[in-house]
Amino acid sequence: MTKTTKKTDTPSVEADDLDTLILEAAVETTAPKSIFEVYETNLTEEEEGRWFNNIIPGADFKLRRFTAKPVQAMRNKLQLAFSKHADKKTGEYPEHISVRIVNEQMGAIIADWRGAAIVDRDGVPLVYSPDAAKALMDQLPNLRTQLLMISMDMANFRTAERQEIEGN
Repeated sequence: MTKTTKKTDTPSVEADDLDTLILEAAVETTAPKSIFEVYETNLTEEEEGRWFNNIIPGADFKLRRFTAKPVQAMRNKLQLAFSKHADKKTGEYPEHISVRIVNEQMGAIIADWRGAAIVDRDGVPLVYSPDAAKALMDQLPNLRTQLLMISMDMANFRTAERQEIEGN
Protein backbone atom coordinates (compact mmCIF):
# COMPACT_ATOMS: atom_id res chain seq x y z
CA MET A 1 0.00 0.00 0.00
CA THR A 2 1.33 3.45 -0.90
CA LYS A 3 1.18 6.22 1.62
CA THR A 4 0.03 9.61 0.34
CA THR A 5 0.65 12.93 1.91
CA LYS A 6 -1.58 15.94 1.73
CA LYS A 7 -0.08 18.79 -0.25
CA THR A 8 -0.24 22.17 1.43
CA ASP A 9 -0.58 25.56 -0.17
CA THR A 10 2.42 26.91 1.75
CA PRO A 11 4.85 28.52 -0.64
CA SER A 12 8.34 27.10 -0.64
CA VAL A 13 11.32 29.29 0.06
CA GLU A 14 14.71 28.69 -1.46
CA ALA A 15 17.76 28.92 0.83
CA ASP A 16 19.03 32.09 -0.89
CA ASP A 17 15.61 33.70 -0.53
CA LEU A 18 15.51 32.74 3.15
CA ASP A 19 18.83 34.48 3.80
CA THR A 20 17.48 37.60 2.12
CA LEU A 21 14.28 37.47 4.17
CA ILE A 22 16.25 37.10 7.40
CA LEU A 23 18.48 40.03 6.52
CA GLU A 24 15.50 42.20 5.58
CA ALA A 25 13.78 41.37 8.87
CA ALA A 26 16.91 42.26 10.81
CA VAL A 27 17.18 45.71 9.22
CA GLU A 28 15.07 48.38 10.87
CA THR A 29 12.22 49.08 8.48
CA THR A 30 11.49 52.63 9.56
CA ALA A 31 14.41 54.98 9.21
CA PRO A 32 14.36 58.12 11.33
CA LYS A 33 13.00 61.19 9.59
CA SER A 34 15.69 63.34 11.14
CA ILE A 35 18.89 63.11 13.11
CA PHE A 36 16.97 64.84 15.90
CA GLU A 37 14.79 61.75 16.38
CA VAL A 38 17.89 59.80 17.32
CA TYR A 39 19.93 62.30 19.33
CA GLU A 40 17.64 65.00 20.71
CA THR A 41 17.29 64.67 24.45
CA ASN A 42 15.50 66.68 27.10
CA LEU A 43 18.41 68.72 28.44
CA THR A 44 16.47 69.90 31.49
CA GLU A 45 15.76 66.30 32.51
CA GLU A 46 19.37 65.34 31.86
CA GLU A 47 20.64 68.09 34.17
CA GLU A 48 17.93 68.21 36.84
CA GLY A 49 16.81 64.61 36.72
CA ARG A 50 13.88 62.61 35.42
CA TRP A 51 11.59 60.36 37.43
CA PHE A 52 11.88 56.66 36.66
CA ASN A 53 8.86 55.03 38.23
CA ASN A 54 8.72 51.55 39.72
CA ILE A 55 12.37 50.60 39.39
CA ILE A 56 10.98 47.98 41.70
CA PRO A 57 7.31 48.17 42.69
CA GLY A 58 6.99 51.07 45.10
CA ALA A 59 10.38 52.66 44.39
CA ASP A 60 10.76 55.67 42.09
CA PHE A 61 14.10 57.37 41.46
CA LYS A 62 14.78 60.78 39.96
CA LEU A 63 18.02 60.35 38.01
CA ARG A 64 20.30 62.74 36.20
CA ARG A 65 22.01 61.55 33.06
CA PHE A 66 25.56 60.29 33.56
CA THR A 67 26.81 63.16 31.37
CA ALA A 68 24.98 65.90 33.34
CA LYS A 69 27.15 68.78 34.54
CA PRO A 70 26.74 68.03 38.28
CA VAL A 71 27.73 64.40 37.67
CA GLN A 72 30.73 65.38 35.54
CA ALA A 73 31.84 67.92 38.12
CA MET A 74 31.65 65.28 40.85
CA ARG A 75 33.54 62.75 38.70
CA ASN A 76 36.31 65.29 37.92
CA LYS A 77 36.60 66.25 41.60
CA LEU A 78 36.86 62.59 42.62
CA GLN A 79 39.38 61.68 39.94
CA LEU A 80 41.56 64.59 41.02
CA ALA A 81 41.22 63.71 44.70
CA PHE A 82 42.10 60.05 44.12
CA SER A 83 44.65 60.50 41.33
CA LYS A 84 47.53 59.52 43.65
CA HIS A 85 45.92 56.08 44.02
CA ALA A 86 45.74 55.43 40.26
CA ASP A 87 48.15 52.97 38.69
CA LYS A 88 50.87 54.99 36.96
CA LYS A 89 50.83 52.82 33.82
CA THR A 90 47.13 52.05 33.32
CA GLY A 91 45.44 54.89 35.20
CA GLU A 92 43.20 52.32 36.91
CA TYR A 93 42.20 52.62 40.53
CA PRO A 94 42.26 49.85 43.12
CA GLU A 95 38.86 48.19 43.48
CA HIS A 96 37.96 49.87 46.78
CA ILE A 97 38.75 53.32 45.32
CA SER A 98 36.75 52.60 42.15
CA VAL A 99 33.74 51.58 44.25
CA ARG A 100 34.04 54.71 46.35
CA ILE A 101 34.21 56.92 43.23
CA VAL A 102 31.10 55.27 41.77
CA ASN A 103 29.19 55.58 45.06
CA GLU A 104 30.14 59.25 45.37
CA GLN A 105 28.94 59.86 41.81
CA MET A 106 25.63 58.21 42.66
CA GLY A 107 25.05 61.05 45.11
CA ALA A 108 24.99 63.36 42.06
CA ILE A 109 23.14 60.99 39.72
CA ILE A 110 20.28 60.32 42.14
CA ALA A 111 18.44 63.62 42.51
CA ASP A 112 15.60 62.26 44.68
CA TRP A 113 13.56 59.17 45.49
CA ARG A 114 10.09 58.31 46.65
CA GLY A 115 7.89 55.33 47.28
CA ALA A 116 6.71 52.88 49.90
CA ALA A 117 9.52 50.41 49.14
CA ILE A 118 12.30 52.84 49.97
CA VAL A 119 12.62 51.85 53.60
CA ASP A 120 15.31 50.31 55.76
CA ARG A 121 15.19 46.70 56.94
CA ASP A 122 12.93 47.73 59.84
CA GLY A 123 10.43 49.48 57.56
CA VAL A 124 11.53 53.01 58.43
CA PRO A 125 11.32 55.34 55.39
CA LEU A 126 14.69 56.44 54.02
CA VAL A 127 14.78 60.21 53.63
CA TYR A 128 16.61 61.31 50.49
CA SER A 129 19.87 63.21 50.66
CA PRO A 130 22.99 62.82 48.53
CA ASP A 131 24.73 61.22 51.51
CA ALA A 132 21.82 58.81 52.05
CA ALA A 133 21.96 57.91 48.35
CA LYS A 134 25.68 57.16 48.56
CA ALA A 135 25.18 55.02 51.68
CA LEU A 136 22.31 53.09 50.08
CA MET A 137 24.33 52.45 46.92
CA ASP A 138 27.19 51.16 49.04
CA GLN A 139 24.80 48.69 50.70
CA LEU A 140 23.00 47.68 47.48
CA PRO A 141 25.56 47.38 44.67
CA ASN A 142 23.06 45.68 42.33
CA LEU A 143 20.69 48.64 42.63
CA ARG A 144 23.66 50.95 42.08
CA THR A 145 24.50 49.12 38.86
CA GLN A 146 20.90 49.24 37.65
CA LEU A 147 20.53 52.98 38.32
CA LEU A 148 23.93 53.71 36.81
CA MET A 149 22.96 51.85 33.61
CA ILE A 150 19.69 53.79 33.39
CA SER A 151 21.54 57.09 33.77
CA MET A 152 24.04 56.12 31.06
CA ASP A 153 21.41 55.19 28.46
CA MET A 154 20.72 58.17 26.21
CA ALA A 155 17.43 56.57 25.10
CA ASN A 156 16.03 57.18 28.60
CA PHE A 157 16.31 60.92 28.02
CA ARG A 158 15.42 61.07 24.31
CA THR A 159 12.72 63.56 23.34
CA ALA A 160 11.29 61.65 20.35
CA GLU A 161 11.00 58.40 22.28
CA ARG A 162 9.29 60.11 25.21
CA GLN A 163 6.81 61.83 22.89
CA GLU A 164 6.02 58.50 21.25
CA ILE A 165 5.49 56.80 24.63
CA GLU A 166 3.40 59.65 26.02
CA GLY A 167 1.39 59.95 22.81
CA ASN A 168 2.43 63.54 22.00
